Amino acid sequence: PLSWTYTWLNEGFANFFENFATDLVRPDWRMMDQFVLMMQNVFQSDAVISVNP
Repeated sequence: PLSWTYTWLNEGFANFFENFATDLVRPDWRMMDQFVLMMQNVFQSDAVISVNP
């Protein structure tokens, strides 16, 4: 549906701020470090030539 055009953006912000807020409350959990590691895996998967844009 047309309304799903920006769903990825909504989910991206939700995912980021979930980790950001948790990191503010519990810095000992190092959520932003975990977020960066998770994003590296996503970027590696997305960099494969067979992935559609």
